[in-house]
Amino acid sequence: MKKLGINTAAAIMDIIGASIYLIALLTALITYDMDKNIVFDIFFLILRGFAIGGGIVVLISYILSKKANMRLSGQIMGLIGHISYALGGKYLTLISLVLCILGAVFTLKDNHID
Repeated sequence: MKKLGINTAAAIMDIIGASIYLIALLTALITYDMDKNIVFDIFFLILRGFAIGGGIVVLISYILSKKANMRLSGQIMGLIGHISYALGGKYLTLISLVLCILGAVFTLKDNHID
């Protein structure tokens, strides 16, 4: 059975996304009582752009894995993780972090359905 390179790329995007979402979570906790600052708003907007880009890579991985008859649990978790951050921002960061880590683990397994 051949491994798909896009699955490795999707898992790397999930790992990078999880680490960036951890930074976003810590930033949101540190700046919780501060006044609104445009720098933090721009920072979270950039992170939402990364979440959309990561979601696109994971979606491509999902489509190619479905055609290759592979298990899709990792791609689905990664996709939900990236989309939840893109839609919910800093309020759904913890959920996105957990889902991206689990998605990376299951995507790297790269199992074929028998």
